[in-house]
Amino acid sequence: MRATAAVTPIALLVLAAGAGVYAFVIDRGTVSDSDRAARRRDVFPSFRVDEVTRIELDHGSEALVLERGSDAGGWTMTSPRREGADPGAVEALLRELETATRLRDVEPGDTRGLDSPRVRGAIRLAAIEYRFSMGDDAPRPDGAAYFRLEDEGTFVVSRALKVQLMRHADAYRERTMVAYGEGDVARLEVAGPGGGVALDRSGATFRLSPE
Repeated sequence: MRATAAVTPIALLVLAAGAGVYAFVIDRGTVSDSDRAARRRDVFPSFRVDEVTRIELDHGSEALVLERGSDAGGWTMTSPRREGADPGAVEALLRELETATRLRDVEPGDTRGLDSPRVRGAIRLAAIEYRFSMGDDAPRPDGAAYFRLEDEGTFVVSRALKVQLMRHADAYRERTMVAYGEGDVARLEVAGPGGGVALDRSGATFRLSPE
């Protein structure tokens, strides 16, 4: 009797452990019912900007890859070249991805351009990866495009999302020429074939150098 009584608690522990493993390893990579219900008409059924770690946009002639750093959360372009990414441009892309909506659902046979899409993409979040493709422009509304999200269906998306997804690597290059603020500069020299000029800081302004 004692051995039999001990079996039930042990079995319950095994079942609980199994359920925990399933939830962590298998179910963690799926969209929750609550997220899906809250974002019924959104392009991506679950999306949190701060959880996005990698964005891939393949335009055929160019494969753009943006990756979030593990330290301060800054973004780096790792393809087609490796350099820092402009934070404003990446933020604009992320916000558009987060708020993009499905304008209307369509049957796969009613689309154009998805067999040879203008853009193929992948977005990696903490526990989810989305893969998608964007085809030709849709007849309505103006500027909209056909879009297919893997395992989620085919629909029409807005011109705003289309424009963001069509942007190439140059749009994400850092625009800062010198990584210093104006207050950090003490002297500026510019030289050319006809001579040069030097400016020295004088309080809050700059004056021509006497040299």
